[in-house]
Amino acid sequence: NAQGRLSLNFLFKSGSSELDNKSVKDLERLVNFLYRSKYLDYKVVLIGYSDNIGDYYSNIQLSENRALVVKDRMIDLFKALDGRVEVLGMGPEIPIATNETLEGREKNRRVEVYIVKK
Repeated sequence: NAQGRLSLNFLFKSGSSELDNKSVKDLERLVNFLYRSKYLDYKVVLIGYSDNIGDYYSNIQLSENRALVVKDRMIDLFKALDGRVEVLGMGPEIPIATNETLEGREKNRRVEVYIVKK
């Protein structure tokens, strides 16, 4: 059963909730993947993260805004997802790379995608 975290992260510039070019293409691939009928009764959970630069609570809000941007773009591409996408902002929690380097912080500014059976 294909539920759980997808091996896909949407990445963002520092302090920004604008998707990078690769993420725009990945978003289209994700929507095409979800369009397949076997996923029509699944919901999507988008979890946003940030690096640890700046105010903690601002990073929580920014990470949620990033997840909302992905959600809105998904629904723009595939209206049937409306009502099936949930978002959560985790800020700098659960980094996947060090926040001590530029490259690490770039990886931590992400939105992860989970597919969950309703």
